[in-house]
Amino acid sequence: MNNKPSKLLDPRGVFIFQSEEKLYVWIGNKILPANRERYIAKAESHIKLLQKYESAPETYVTINQNEEPAEFWDFWKIKLEER
Repeated sequence: MNNKPSKLLDPRGVFIFQSEEKLYVWIGNKILPANRERYIAKAESHIKLLQKYESAPETYVTINQNEEPAEFWDFWKIKLEER
């Protein structure tokens, strides 16, 4: 959904969010191309630690900035009007 305010998150980074059912890996659209794969690999490595030591859900979804599904925003309880 292109009209969601991804600007709430720093577009230069990768973030992990955890709900009871799944994990979300949000990928900003201003990550330097040289860093993108390294950042994603670190996030995936951290997810394994969360699953091992924090009983995080086995399921995770990778989401690119400006392509967030409604369920991602529902996770945040953000309700926005269509523009």
